[in-house]
Amino acid sequence: MKLSSLSIAMVMLMAIMALPIQAAYTGSDDSTVEPAGDFATLYLERHELNLAKGASRAVVDGTELDTEPINVRNGRTYIPIKLIEQAGVGSVSWDAKNKQAVVHANSSIQASTQTVAFRNGQPSLFRKDGAAYEGISIPAPFLLNGRMYVPAGLLPMYGVAVGYEQGVMIWRWSDKIFDLTTNRMETGEQEISFTVLFQKEMNTPQLIAAMGGGGWMGSSGEIVEKNIKVGDKTYHRVQFTVQLKPGTNPIELMAVSAGSARFEIVRTIDKGSRVQININEEGSKYIAIKEPDTGYVRLKQGERLALSGNLKEWNESFDQLTVHIHKYADYDYTVIETIQVPIEKGQFITSLSIQDKGEYLIQIVSPKYLPFIERSHVSTTWAEFKTVIE
Repeated sequence: MKLSSLSIAMVMLMAIMALPIQAAYTGSDDSTVEPAGDFATLYLERHELNLAKGASRAVVDGTELDTEPINVRNGRTYIPIKLIEQAGVGSVSWDAKNKQAVVHANSSIQASTQTVAFRNGQPSLFRKDGAAYEGISIPAPFLLNGRMYVPAGLLPMYGVAVGYEQGVMIWRWSDKIFDLTTNRMETGEQEISFTVLFQKEMNTPQLIAAMGGGGWMGSSGEIVEKNIKVGDKTYHRVQFTVQLKPGTNPIELMAVSAGSARFEIVRTIDKGSRVQININEEGSKYIAIKEPDTGYVRLKQGERLALSGNLKEWNESFDQLTVHIHKYADYDYTVIETIQVPIEKGQFITSLSIQDKGEYLIQIVSPKYLPFIERSHVSTTWAEFKTVIE
């Protein structure tokens, strides 16, 4: 029997998502230990569905359930759409406004397309809002005895492999589980190391850290153990070392084709302690900051934040600095205000008013002086520090 395929664009997307990321490996090849002490464990929960031709009972992970039989039309296999929900692949709902059945794949499966809608007799895929996906044509779904049937060939879109063995249709898929011991770690140190177990069949996980303004920076770990037996699964262990900024550091643990999980690492700063303002290599050539005198400033609500300093190298094109104020919420620092600070004879001075309680990242951005291909000159971040409004 033929199974219909998705568009070339979707196939390419799935192929890209499957590309592996490698990490360096040092350590032993085999060991048998319990995963105690690891910050997180990443593993697969595999599932299988069996449904014979003409049968009204399917078997999912060894458990029988009642369903409608599969249907074959024009050499193509169709399944009752409700079976997707019964199998645990996703949820199915009816959108009366757009007259379409909406399938939402479980997030743990990491489907290439999370939400897709089908309409009776329409050879197209639809979005949740009712708009059709352009350039994608499918065998039209149909109604039979009040039940909607959709092409089985679309199941790979939900991360489900479909095959046949001796007249039995078989689905195989897996949930990708990120089991974190906590979503918040604290340390008084500038650096922290921890390990993550990941199932051998999965891509090596990576970390990305929020840099503010929606930007994230990635880093790879080092595989320190391989082929660790835990129950019926085999794992590798990867170690990460993270350089921490003062205060809250939002981190995302991710693996290609397996999803991600966010957490926080808080670098605590004792009251009265001073930490260096983070002036990067480029900024260190040009800027000296007088105020504040610490990279972690505590203020009471209503107090103003003094900012002043001078430029080590100055010319007339250096007219102003740009200051971005980012507020921390939901595992990210988001810009809430941008201020222009004039430079006069190589000096700058201002004060910032931040009204609401919370944690803030302050970034100091240079004048536009760096040559760029498409523009005459661009700016770059020179320095940053944190402030907490208590």
